[in-house]
Amino acid sequence: RADWWQNIILVGSSQLTALGFSISLISAVTNDAGAAVYLYRTLPSTFEEFGKRVTGYIHTYLSDPDGTPAPLQPPVPSWPTLSIPVVAGIEARREKWVQQAKHALNYDPLVQGAVLRIEPTGTPFDPGTYQAEIFGETSPAPATVLCKFRKARGNIEAMAISGRRVGTVPWTELGRFTATPATFPIPLQTPGAPETWELQGRALIKDVLIGLPSDIVQVIVRA
Repeated sequence: RADWWQNIILVGSSQLTALGFSISLISAVTNDAGAAVYLYRTLPSTFEEFGKRVTGYIHTYLSDPDGTPAPLQPPVPSWPTLSIPVVAGIEARREKWVQQAKHALNYDPLVQGAVLRIEPTGTPFDPGTYQAEIFGETSPAPATVLCKFRKARGNIEAMAISGRRVGTVPWTELGRFTATPATFPIPLQTPGAPETWELQGRALIKDVLIGLPSDIVQVIVRA
């Protein structure tokens, strides 16, 4: 969604001008776009990163050898500044101006519709053939793995992630996650020794597995 609004920042002014939008309405749309990118991307990413650091702090505090000094607390990030605040209702206003654009006399779905991304393009989402994608796997703390997954532009609701220690056959479901990145514990066979694990994801819609499993990825899990 942030990418969609970022595109409006880049091309919205010229395209909406061509459709006869007033200067004041174009300015309002552009301000909404800046706020939307802030809300969809800037603000969540700031505190997602902080959350990962808190998780690492907690696991380190709990899992380090007896007598180890307490780890340093991660600093709380400052709240990012929104350059031009706008009133609530950004998505409701988007629906109105998109309809206004589509009803302009010179509106062309293959031109303004495609450039503004307000017309469907590409191949429709097929839940039966969609292959899950997981990536960015890492072990931020002992017996813990973090990995990211894609949500097919909002067409899937969650990801079921399974794992197995390299050299073993059966898969163990490690959790079902609606937010990316996902952080989850790994049941190490030998406490105190790092292990290499394989991970695989499967997309979910309404808690039902759909499509094809992801490619298998490997991660070295910290002890």
